[in-house]
Amino acid sequence: MCSPSDFCVRGFCQVFFNNTNPCDDHNVCTVSDRCGGGHCSGTPLCDDANPCTSDSCDPVTAACGHTNNTDPCSDGNPCTAGDACNGGTCQSGTLLNCDDGNACTVDACNGTGCSHTDSSAACDDGDVCTADSCDPATGCVHQPITSQSTCGVGACQRTVDTCVNGVPQPCVPGTPTPEVCNGIDDDCDGLVDESRVQADCIVNPTTLNLNSQGSSFSMTCKLFDVCDPANPAPISGSTVSQVYVSRVDGADSSNDDVTLPDPSTLPCPDPVLGFLYERGISENLAARDVSNANVTFKFNLPSDGNCSTLDGDRQDLAARLTAIPDNTSATLCISGKTGGADYQACVLILVRNKGLR
Repeated sequence: MCSPSDFCVRGFCQVFFNNTNPCDDHNVCTVSDRCGGGHCSGTPLCDDANPCTSDSCDPVTAACGHTNNTDPCSDGNPCTAGDACNGGTCQSGTLLNCDDGNACTVDACNGTGCSHTDSSAACDDGDVCTADSCDPATGCVHQPITSQSTCGVGACQRTVDTCVNGVPQPCVPGTPTPEVCNGIDDDCDGLVDESRVQADCIVNPTTLNLNSQGSSFSMTCKLFDVCDPANPAPISGSTVSQVYVSRVDGADSSNDDVTLPDPSTLPCPDPVLGFLYERGISENLAARDVSNANVTFKFNLPSDGNCSTLDGDRQDLAARLTAIPDNTSATLCISGKTGGADYQACVLILVRNKGLR
């Protein structure tokens, strides 16, 4: 059975399709009538495209009427709210309230609406004696600085209040003085009693075979401070970098090994003199001549075995050490006999902070 809009041809329903052809809706208040969706309609004759007027049309005479209204509208400004029609035009409403309640922002309205720009940088008052910040509730805060400043090192270190009564205070380091044995960095170079050093050496091997010409051995030495502020010992500052033993006569012998003593059993632990003799060669040598180029050193252990005193030979060695230019290297050699063979033990040192104190 066909629908009312269709018709039957030879037992089959014939369907009509909608078109968009011009038509006449028989309404004098419309123009440009055209089919759409199976119906004929046109564009209102009296539409003035003004949202603030209510348009009308006389169905007999097609006379248009435009009456002002008070409908809500938009003035195109995102910074106003409550816009409404009045007198046939859209009137702006009240300005948008962009206040976010934060004292640390600058509130404004732009083409996209409200903006809130951080303004805490404006709290910098340029006063180095205040710590500036911004409190969202109250705004800028300028807290007086109560910290302290420190400058200098060692005995020259000074600490002052950064500010006093709002006035910046300079920090001036103290004046360096010559280094003395007191556990303090007197000369303010970051080192304490640095001119008093001792060589603590590990010898390998502990037995030296001198059967062939030029036999040698080495010591690994580290330096450490031996200054005792309660009982300062007069020593020369030196850095031991190498120790070696060599044959000097070219002779061969089957019985001229040199055995180094156990450092813990040494009778004289003097940092310089004790090292040259006690830790450099065998303790059974009788002659101990120390030489370096045109400088000759000679010393013996104190006859009384007391390392706290300087006898004539040790004083001579101390004076010779002092005579070596500061921050220069020198080789000190001790020669003697053992097992019928001549040899010398040499110490390469770098003298620094010369002089005995």
